[in-house]
Amino acid sequence: MSTKNIQQWEDGAFSRILGATVNASDSKAKNLYFMSSLAADLESSNSPLLLTSMSLEMALIELLDSEQFLSKTHSFTFLFKAWEKASEIQSNIKGPKGSSLDQETKLFRLNSLDSIINILLSYAGLSLQDDSLFSTNSSNVFVDIFISNPSNYTLYFNLLISRFYEDGLTEIMSNLIKNINSRILANSNIIDGKVWIYLKALEFLFGFAKISETITKIDWFMNGSEREIQMSSVLGPMFSISAFPDEDDGAVMKYFEGLDSSSRSNQLASISSIQSSVSTLQAYQFRIINSFVRSSKDSRAIFIAWAAKAIFSNLKRTGSQADPKLYVSSGFADNLANVFIELSKPFAFEPQLSKLSKVNISTWGPIRASSGQLDSYGQNQDIVKKSWNELTRLCSNSEESLKWDTNLLETPGLISEIGFIPDCFFITTLAINFGPLSNIFRIMQLGKQIQQLSQSLNSIESNQQNGSTSTSTSASNPLLAKWKAHLSGLKCKRLALEAHCLDPRRLMGLLNFSRFTMASLLELHQLALNNDVNYWNCFPEYILEDVLALLLFVTRYSPDTLMNQELSPPQPGLR
Repeated sequence: MSTKNIQQWEDGAFSRILGATVNASDSKAKNLYFMSSLAADLESSNSPLLLTSMSLEMALIELLDSEQFLSKTHSFTFLFKAWEKASEIQSNIKGPKGSSLDQETKLFRLNSLDSIINILLSYAGLSLQDDSLFSTNSSNVFVDIFISNPSNYTLYFNLLISRFYEDGLTEIMSNLIKNINSRILANSNIIDGKVWIYLKALEFLFGFAKISETITKIDWFMNGSEREIQMSSVLGPMFSISAFPDEDDGAVMKYFEGLDSSSRSNQLASISSIQSSVSTLQAYQFRIINSFVRSSKDSRAIFIAWAAKAIFSNLKRTGSQADPKLYVSSGFADNLANVFIELSKPFAFEPQLSKLSKVNISTWGPIRASSGQLDSYGQNQDIVKKSWNELTRLCSNSEESLKWDTNLLETPGLISEIGFIPDCFFITTLAINFGPLSNIFRIMQLGKQIQQLSQSLNSIESNQQNGSTSTSTSASNPLLAKWKAHLSGLKCKRLALEAHCLDPRRLMGLLNFSRFTMASLLELHQLALNNDVNYWNCFPEYILEDVLALLLFVTRYSPDTLMNQELSPPQPGLR
């Protein structure tokens, strides 16, 4: 048995872990911080000058309250490093190094280490809950510690979850995510490698089921509407990462600079590189959201409500005269649509379309949108309800469609509980409308603008060459040069948009989903013929319009995509 009793062993171990002592001579000899207040308290009570489990919390309070001690280290760094030291000693005792100890001594020491580990974790958690404690901004320090390689800190997060679940974990996650989000918003450039670090950190956090459950309780989860939701909500900044032109510090436009005059093979190589980066980005986003929605029923519900708010409050961004500064970015809209297409794959991409009956094509709108169900989270102020009721219908006016929705809600035996599949289906159709299809319209408009400007410049140059212009034309050459530079910029912007709108992966996802959408509309039409024509007349027209718009775009700009075998899956009995 060791010659040291447990109190003497604790004094040595705890002093080494904390870097502090109650013994003045040890302070000088071992370069440890001297806790004078605790030493005085021990002396006044005639207690041995030993740092033990009994005096451990008083020691921590003195250290965390000491400006001199914290001048050399941040409070959270101190707590975390001390936890690492204590955990290392604990592992050593449990391993081969502790084999020489008798069982009683080993158990005493492990219990002592449990006590210091628990108290260090408690104080660290408290500082993460309230960033004003101790050295302040503990969440920022912790993010700096784990963000580069979060998987190395799995044990620490598991301990935080066990200790603070339903007792402070919400505040901890709120501060950590707020810190990561602020970093994303400060640098959402997809070409810069930093965004991948942030996404990796978010994927790590959302990978804990209990953390995902806890995130739903963050009070600013649903914050903002229109443009603000992209920056102020929990999920908004993640979706703001983009490779669309004019949405970062100019890195994407700089990437395509000069490529308008390059060979088509060089252009395609650059486009392919951007498409690869976007594919990686959207794969991260999907994994994060997939982990989130699978963690609990509440997670699915609040994600659907958040997405509905984001989309419905930004539907006007699709207008040709919309001010882009008032609404979410093209990248945000495109990323959100992609996540929903991925979430829809299990039911919408199924070859036999066997899940058609599960989308509640005729009743989703009245039950989930017109009734205000999707506005019940946060302070949505009936954003979804009002926007849905304002949608143009296939063959009826607003008053008729509202009356029809009201009548459907009063139908006896109507099931008011809507599942994830119909929610996912309708939100996907809306996300495609305000995202990819809006961007398709944008690239087509840009193409017209380029064509018109090119024709004008060609005409001016032709007139100059024919000598039909006045002598003052030569003085306007600097202006002509500016217009040529502007044209070059527009062509580069079109290449950047082409990387998104003509991405084969993206087009296949849209077409596969549109196949399921068309089948759903046929089901609705049949229902209207067999029951009441208002099922069809009062249905929003955007879904039908969007399917046709997508097919026309693909037929014109990427006809080969229509020949993909995925769009014609084998049918039973056919070869």
